[in-house]
Amino acid sequence: MFERIKNRYILKGKVVLDTALHIGSGQSSFETDALAIKDAYGKPYVPGSSFKGVLRSTVERIVPNIPSLKTCSLVDGADCATVNKEKTDQFKARLNGKEEGDPLALICDTCKLFGSTVIASKIKIPDLYVSEPYIELFEKRDGVGIDRDTETAAEGAKFDYEVVPSQTEFKFEMIGENLYKQDKFLLALGLREMQSRRVSLGGNISRGLGAFQLVIEEVSYLNFKKKESLVKYLTLQELEKIEPDDFIKEGLNNFLAGG
Repeated sequence: MFERIKNRYILKGKVVLDTALHIGSGQSSFETDALAIKDAYGKPYVPGSSFKGVLRSTVERIVPNIPSLKTCSLVDGADCATVNKEKTDQFKARLNGKEEGDPLALICDTCKLFGSTVIASKIKIPDLYVSEPYIELFEKRDGVGIDRDTETAAEGAKFDYEVVPSQTEFKFEMIGENLYKQDKFLLALGLREMQSRRVSLGGNISRGLGAFQLVIEEVSYLNFKKKESLVKYLTLQELEKIEPDDFIKEGLNNFLAGG
């Protein structure tokens, strides 16, 4: 939805597991009913799409409490071209110049940032690979299905699943482009929740799995409209540095200062 890149932010850090993590691969083995997802080398990783989905859902839970912002939360019938067919048709008409008006006015605030079926995302999160050195170690947890009528263990419903142990660390990176005041505010909301250990990741979170902390160690910034910065980036691959906590505070304070 944008013709040129105006700014780019790169956040790097790590995700540290407070409790064991299970992200299923959809496969089983002789040892366990549900294997954890692994890369080609047999090491665990967190799909970037999974992490981004958790970040998005975290933001979407908070946005309805902020009067000046709106989110469709991907619910049918919402007032957003992402899920409302009438709005979708209107969006396409505006985009193709068949109708006057800004097509982005028909998109909710979270879809503008995280993307949807009708608009590209402003952020990218690559897969989170385990930090080295890594000692290959997986744990197996037992589970049991519950009969909802008797509220007891269902017969023959015992199962087990593979988990990544607590304290395992994964490398985190996020790239954001054309981020403006509102976008940075929404990101700051979600990232702050993850920094504060208020978000869980993966499956079986009702069993206590998936608790983690996001640690942002480095924030880099490039203003494509600033000639000196662009030349330095193109020739030396150097970016301006921002203190991670300043990035979060700026994202929150600049938006809130506007009322």
